[in-house]
Amino acid sequence: MRISSASTVSAVVEHCLSKAVDLALGDPLLDTSFALDPFERIKRAADDGFRSILINDHREPVSPVAAFLRDNEAFRPAIDVVAGVVLNQEVGGLNVFAAEHCLLLAGRLVSMPTVSSQNYCRKFRRDLARASNARSALPGEQLTILDDRFLLRPDAQEILDLIAAHDAILDAGYVHLSEIWELLKEAKRRGVGRILVRDPDRYAGASPDEIQALADAGIFIGFTISQDDADLERFIQYNDVPREKLILHVMPDRRRERILSFADKFVSAGASTDDLRVVLAETGMRLLEGKSASSTLS
Repeated sequence: MRISSASTVSAVVEHCLSKAVDLALGDPLLDTSFALDPFERIKRAADDGFRSILINDHREPVSPVAAFLRDNEAFRPAIDVVAGVVLNQEVGGLNVFAAEHCLLLAGRLVSMPTVSSQNYCRKFRRDLARASNARSALPGEQLTILDDRFLLRPDAQEILDLIAAHDAILDAGYVHLSEIWELLKEAKRRGVGRILVRDPDRYAGASPDEIQALADAGIFIGFTISQDDADLERFIQYNDVPREKLILHVMPDRRRERILSFADKFVSAGASTDDLRVVLAETGMRLLEGKSASSTLS
């Protein structure tokens, strides 16, 4: 069924958000919402009608926050809260113990380096240098997940084993596409069932054909809405990717306004009600809850 009016778009968005999970992780150079503390993120997700939120942070571990809220009824928010960890320099880089700590506290996602990755630092070097907090933004060591032979580092392999053992989600972070393919190969071999790659065109340097290849390999593709018109043009490049592999991430700032604007344009481009529900809610929940996980990397 196609959506025929703006009011119907709004109603469908409302319905989707009531079943959706907030998986967004803001990029410090592209969006200011990354600076929100975990409690503010949770409050905004609840206010926006989300069913649950996965909190993670570029700069610090937040698993204890999720565990505290889960274990203390007096502080428990209105929506489900789970956590992830991002293996940047602030937690020791590819730190097996940081990943294990998150997972032992019922964390659901482990991310490879984002703003500490060698790929990110090279790609956004000028922006980092211009940033007012450039000194804190530039990591002491730029991280790569590959060794000198271009194979996955042993510590990264050990982290994959932990992710598989806990049936958690692997997030590829902001590493380069060449690193991602090696990561995916080893993750599949070690039994990781769910893998997310965020904005592979923006961070990993992937072309539309390469994005299609990632989806064909069973990977979930995260797509971030930050600039409505530009992002709609980017989204068209994902047109051949199955909707059940696409997840829309929307930053907390002006989230409902951005979703409604994007949804209206998405519908005008020929999307259906089902398409909107899938990319806004169903794929994200399937990634988080592990439905059909055994076939994810078939």
